[in-house]
Amino acid sequence: MLQASFAYGVATISRFLKIIGLFCKTALLKRLHSAKETYNVKEPTNRSHSIVEAIACVTACCSVLQCASAVVKCCSVLQCVAVFCSVLQCVVVCCSVLRCAAVCCSVLQCATVCCSVLQCAAVCCSVLQCAAVCCSVLQCAAVCFNVLQCAAVRCSVLQCAAVCCSVLQCAAVCCSVLQCAAVCFNVLQ
Repeated sequence: MLQASFAYGVATISRFLKIIGLFCKTALLKRLHSAKETYNVKEPTNRSHSIVEAIACVTACCSVLQCASAVVKCCSVLQCVAVFCSVLQCVVVCCSVLRCAAVCCSVLQCATVCCSVLQCAAVCCSVLQCAAVCCSVLQCAAVCFNVLQCAAVRCSVLQCAAVCCSVLQCAAVCCSVLQCAAVCFNVLQ
């Protein structure tokens, strides 16, 4: 697009220079004709150039200088346009770089958010694992407590049985004593 604009500018300037050349040629012919009428100069003599030729020469030089200054101005304008276009290209490049940087920053922010979410998920998983371990420990403690209660009941039952056995032994001893007493009583009669 820049090359097309530059070509259009060059074509416009060349047309402008052609118009200036035609204008200078017409003005030169008009001045030459008016100089001939004003000074009523005839054919030049052998001495030197006529006044008309001198005026025509000066006029041609002036028009050439004017055309040259116009060309110089056009060239400086074109240089300024080229510099401005290069500056605009640099601005476009910088804008694209900044857009890429903004996209990269947003991607990094999303990655940071995802990492923090994953860290929270890991913490929650570790908390749940700790809770599962605690639940299993409590279940084991409950089982052990039930076992201990059963053992205590059995111990108390065994103690009761031991007491009953000792009572029965005492009763047996008493019975044997009573039998002996009955035998003795019978013998005494």
